[in-house]
Amino acid sequence: MKNFDSFAVLGLGRFGSNVAKELASLGKEVLVVDYDEDKVNEMAEFVTYGVTADVGQEGTLDGIGISNVDCAIISLTEDFEAALMAVTICKEKEVPYIIAKAMSERHARILLRVGANKVILPEKEMGSRLAHKLAGGSLFDALGESSDYSVSNLPVPDSWIGKSLGDIGVRMIYNVTIIAVQREEDLTLNPSTDLTFEVGDRVYVLGKQEDILNLDHRAKEEEE
Repeated sequence: MKNFDSFAVLGLGRFGSNVAKELASLGKEVLVVDYDEDKVNEMAEFVTYGVTADVGQEGTLDGIGISNVDCAIISLTEDFEAALMAVTICKEKEVPYIIAKAMSERHARILLRVGANKVILPEKEMGSRLAHKLAGGSLFDALGESSDYSVSNLPVPDSWIGKSLGDIGVRMIYNVTIIAVQREEDLTLNPSTDLTFEVGDRVYVLGKQEDILNLDHRAKEEEE
């Protein structure tokens, strides 16, 4: 994954603020945008630039240098229409990498379709962890932030308990690859097909984001 040097963070909720601060602390150039002037002012000492504006209003992102950043991080889950507009505009302005925060799998799929390279579900990704990945990380992290592929850590569905990796046929059915299995403090990389899942196991899944979201959705359906 490319080590980005300049970022725009749109939306200064807890997630957006944490990402912006962490990126700034790592020496990155950070532009923040939010409609709340107080939030923008609070970030002034940490970031490179701050703009008070409503991202949901047409034309807001024109003239603030959004096309000059390497990566845009859109954290506008309270206003999904604004998030969609922001992703679309960033795509039109040829921002190289676009990350959007989503509150549901359905919203995540839509954001991916309109141009987001990466979608973050808040319960799966902490802002500070994301910032360190974007600023430069391991090969494992690089795979996780690929524009085509993602690595997600998911709990094993109840329907998998007692079955082996080979029995389930994850790659054939879900079009993803399980690259590691976490069992308490132990991590098994490249697990064999005869590994049998137990209660409490978690899996690291590599695949396209939409396929991973489909796996999550279909696994939940199986449990109902």
